[in-house]
Amino acid sequence: MFRKKTICISLTIVFLLGIILASSLAQDTQKKTLTFQDIMKFREIHHPVISEDGLWIAYNAQPGRGDGEVIIHDLKRGKIFSVERGDNPVISKDSRWVGVIVKPGALELEKADKKKPKQGMAFLKAQTGKMLNFEKVQRFSFSDDSKWLAYQRFKEEEKKAEKEKQKQEKEKPEAPEKNKKEEKIGTSLVLRYLENGKEVEIPYVESFAFSPSSNYLAYTLSQPEGKENGLSILDLSEEDLPRNPIARGDNGRFVLPTWHKKVDKLAFLSKPGDSEEMKALYSLWVWDGKDEKKIQAVSPEETPKGWMIPEKNRLTWTEDGRRVFFGFKPQEDSGEKKEKEKDEEELKESDLFDVERILQKR
Repeated sequence: MFRKKTICISLTIVFLLGIILASSLAQDTQKKTLTFQDIMKFREIHHPVISEDGLWIAYNAQPGRGDGEVIIHDLKRGKIFSVERGDNPVISKDSRWVGVIVKPGALELEKADKKKPKQGMAFLKAQTGKMLNFEKVQRFSFSDDSKWLAYQRFKEEEKKAEKEKQKQEKEKPEAPEKNKKEEKIGTSLVLRYLENGKEVEIPYVESFAFSPSSNYLAYTLSQPEGKENGLSILDLSEEDLPRNPIARGDNGRFVLPTWHKKVDKLAFLSKPGDSEEMKALYSLWVWDGKDEKKIQAVSPEETPKGWMIPEKNRLTWTEDGRRVFFGFKPQEDSGEKKEKEKDEEELKESDLFDVERILQKR
């Protein structure tokens, strides 16, 4: 009798083990296989920033492919804000404002041909959680005293009259190769006083930079047909915001306004537009806010033989403010990149994760 019970119990255990094993195998067959598409949707933290007082954290949660978002944490109150398609968050030094670049949708970019949709900007008032949005913003910057926000718009679409003018220009006999270079025109720069939201707009700005004292805003002008191009200083310490032109020249080029980190000293590059033989050669200039005077630090004649100061450059001040580092390149080194044409086709959201389609572009 005891032996029969033992055999019965053993058969029961084997039967239960068989059920468990069968159930386990069934679950394994139901598990979803991890695909490349799944991996593309994994999100990573990019561009993390912490406020000066340590009470705010912002970062970009970005998948390998597709739309990401900027997540902003209010650590004191435990609140969380998010900006869809956000990127590169910046927190003002007084921790009251958060600026975020807003990218176009990934699918929208993929569908676009040559005319790409423009990025914008989201602007959060941290204390209230109020969010403002601005369309077609290239770049933005807070002043160090957190009183000012400057943001630069993209170039507006050409009007019909301007298009007609360009058409007429194309019908004229072709100019020599050296004169065929595309004219560079600046865009609107908006200066916003954060306390009351009042804005001042400056047209045809190509580049800008706040001084470390927040007393000045330097900006370069690149106007239609090159008239009155130059570099100016806006005095932010005065209520009427007077503008002081530092350098001017029709058809001239003025680029890379770069302040020292601690004192109001400004370095920039410029080249004249009225002299054909000097057309491609830049000079390095320095403006001192203490005495409001500029000097030519390096002229084209002072560069090594066979070398030049290029427009695409980087200016770096030493800590003591007595020197500026910059780059040279050989004079014959020039060339333009050609735009690649993209094929036109109907796209779906699933196409963003199509491995074969992605590899076709590599």
